[in-house]
Amino acid sequence: MSARRLVVVVSFLAAGTLALGACGSTSGAGDGSSSPSGPAATTTVTESAGASSEVPVCSDDPRADGAMEVVINKGEADCAEVTEMLDEYTELARSGQFGNAGIVPDVRGFSCASPTARSANIAGLGTLCTRGDVEIIVRPTSPEIPGIQQEVNRFIPEGSITNGRSFFALPSGQASCAIYPDHTPPNAECYGPMPGGLPQVPDLIGNPGDPTSVQVDETGTGQLTLSEASPYPLDGVPFTTLEVGQTLASAGFACTVTAPDAVTCTNSDGGGFSYSPDEVTIN
Repeated sequence: MSARRLVVVVSFLAAGTLALGACGSTSGAGDGSSSPSGPAATTTVTESAGASSEVPVCSDDPRADGAMEVVINKGEADCAEVTEMLDEYTELARSGQFGNAGIVPDVRGFSCASPTARSANIAGLGTLCTRGDVEIIVRPTSPEIPGIQQEVNRFIPEGSITNGRSFFALPSGQASCAIYPDHTPPNAECYGPMPGGLPQVPDLIGNPGDPTSVQVDETGTGQLTLSEASPYPLDGVPFTTLEVGQTLASAGFACTVTAPDAVTCTNSDGGGFSYSPDEVTIN
C-alpha cells in the first residue's frame, strides 16, 4: 500500500462567499448532483432512516470544483433558506470577529462553526450548522456517504488519548471498528468473528495465520489483516454503537452500518471492504 498522505481540503471559509445557485431535493447524497432550477423544495430526513436512505443534497460548493456538497443531514429545511443562511454565515465568519473556527452562535436561528483544516479532515466535514433538530453540513463529496452522517466526537471515547482516532461497535455487539488518522498510512479497520475459508495472512513478524480483521488504507483496496487483539473496549470505556443506516466519516474514510452485524468502509478512492461474520468482501 502506498504511504502517500492524502490531504482533503475541507475548510469552508477559505475561498470567499458561498454562491450555491438554485436548490432542490436530489436523488443522491454522494453523487454531488442537484435538481433542475426551479422553486426550492422542502426536504426531510430522519434519524430512523435505513441504510438505503439518501440524505438531501442542496448543492455543490462551486468554490471547491465540486469537491464539497451542502447536505441537510437531519431534520427538515428549505434549500433556498439554507443557501441564504450559509451566505450570511460566510460573511460573518470571514469578518474576523468569531475566531479561527468561525463559531457564529446565531445566523437566522442557526449556530454554525467551521473547524480548522486538520480538525475538519478528522470530523469529515467543513461546516456544521444546527437549529433545533435540523443539521446542515458542508462536507467532501468523496468518500461517498450513503447513510446519515454522525458527529465524530461521539465516537472518541472519553478519557482516552486517541490522537483523533474514532471507534464504534456494531449493533449486534459481535464486532467493532476503528478509524486511525494517525497511522502511517491512515486506515479504517474492523475486528470480529471472521468467516471460514479465508486465505491466511502474515502477522507483524511474517508468520502466517487466519485473519482476525479487515482494513483499508487511505488509497487502494481493502485487505485482510492479522491483528493481535480487537481494540474493544479501549481503556475500559465502552464504544458508542453506530446504528443501522448511520455513517461515520473521518480522515477520508466512510463506514456505514448496513445491518446489525454488517458494515461497509471505503476510502476516497472507492476502495474498501464489506464485513459481516458470514462474509467479507474486498473492493
